[in-house]
Amino acid sequence: MDKKFITGFIAGAITFSSIGVFAAGGKAIEVFYSIKDIKIDNVSQMPEQKPFTYNGTTFVPLRFIADKLGQPIKYDTKTQTIFIGQFDGERVYLGEGIKHSDDETTALSYEYSNGSKNVKDKIKKEHSKYLLLKYEPTMTKKPSGKFTFDLNREYTKFSATIGFTEESGEIDNPIQVRIYADDKRIYAGQITRGKLPADVNLNVTDAVKLRIETDLDSEKPAEVGLFDAYLEQVK
Repeated sequence: MDKKFITGFIAGAITFSSIGVFAAGGKAIEVFYSIKDIKIDNVSQMPEQKPFTYNGTTFVPLRFIADKLGQPIKYDTKTQTIFIGQFDGERVYLGEGIKHSDDETTALSYEYSNGSKNVKDKIKKEHSKYLLLKYEPTMTKKPSGKFTFDLNREYTKFSATIGFTEESGEIDNPIQVRIYADDKRIYAGQITRGKLPADVNLNVTDAVKLRIETDLDSEKPAEVGLFDAYLEQVK
């Protein structure tokens, strides 16, 4: 039996052939290169990076297995997650990777998250990523706003949780929210007193522009958050 000592715990051996992850302190482990062949549908398919056995478990390169199953494989360095088969595209959060390119507002201001504070919604859930819409009616003006984002056909999905912030005052009339992919309306909803934050997941494939419109017919101020709002890039 072919026996070797390897410095470090080789977690990379089950992920990507080019990645090695080592245990703190450089612990040496004893592994056995005892696997002589791998047969898939009775056909020899031995990977270049030889499988080995450690503590009774056989380790085979995960990329090799995924390739033989005909599935794509991806490693997300941010979340340290391995995806096999279907996986989501890269997420670009509003206020971080993308901001609106144009706006038209009346008695309404806005605030993107900047990493300095978290905001709670009405069910007291904290959010570090958000776009806040602050409705500030006057005696002569009712709040309204339009926010346009340039997508340029680079995204497939828009996702957000929409609802009142914890600090928002109570209002009698609903806040209207409409979302358009180019000129096609893909969402229309109301934010009303007592309503829980709503999850929105919208298809924006091939859209050049995303436009968010909102208005409030009330004399009372309010604050709404588009919490954890992101665009998913084309894979």
